[in-house]
Amino acid sequence: MPQVVAKVFGTEAAAYFHKASGWMRISEGMGGNVSAEHWLERSGELYPREKEVQYYIALIDTIHGFHKKEMLEFLSGNATALDMDAYKKLCDISSSSLADFEKELDSAVESARQHFKEGESPVYYLPQDLLYY
Repeated sequence: MPQVVAKVFGTEAAAYFHKASGWMRISEGMGGNVSAEHWLERSGELYPREKEVQYYIALIDTIHGFHKKEMLEFLSGNATALDMDAYKKLCDISSSSLADFEKELDSAVESARQHFKEGESPVYYLPQDLLYY
């Protein structure tokens, strides 16, 4: 999720998102910020085996609508946050482009679904200029 925030709104917004939400920042050091899917793949044990893919996709389908709604509400300024100053700054940046966020999030989720189906890693890559924030 933070990667989608960074891609749509920029690295400053992503940094505010981490502060406001408490969402853990996952960094690979010199490799920059990475997606949770990257660590899922790297774990070996958590990555779905061929027989398990259908369950991962079902889970994605089950939670995506709820999670998207929750994120859109958060980014529009209709929630409480751990750091209200960072939250206000985040919402100032994000509130005018929520449709872009929703589109990018839907695209990332669909990409993950397809990659799981094809037995590939659903890693969400950020462009080089957005890896470090």
